[in-house]
Amino acid sequence: MIAEVDDVLRGRVPDIQDLDKLEYLGQVIKESMRIYTPGPFAARLIEEETRLGDFVLPKEVLKITKITSYPTLFHIYGVKTTLFYPLSVIHMSEKHWPQPTVFNPDRFSPANIKNILPGIVLCCVTILRSVTYHL
Repeated sequence: MIAEVDDVLRGRVPDIQDLDKLEYLGQVIKESMRIYTPGPFAARLIEEETRLGDFVLPKEVLKITKITSYPTLFHIYGVKTTLFYPLSVIHMSEKHWPQPTVFNPDRFSPANIKNILPGIVLCCVTILRSVTYHL
């Protein structure tokens, strides 16, 4: 990684255009974020009824709230379903990552990344994009 950084930057301060040239550094960052997940969970709004195994996630659920000034009146409305999922559980799952506790940046090499489920990579890459956006 140090050799790649030295070769690409040649002693100058990096800028945003250098990110694509620092391929191995990107792999190291993605693998670091997979192992040391920066947040406990992620969330997605369900846009249409979705089946996960035996479970059906509805597009909307009804929410009932009591109107405090009128004890017998309730407000009923639809709320979009939000799916919360634990990133660390996904990132350390042997189902998705062989030897999940081993630090292996080559998981994210161009040759290997095609073998990773797109949604699984999203957990790492979404966070990485937000970090690089603020550089």
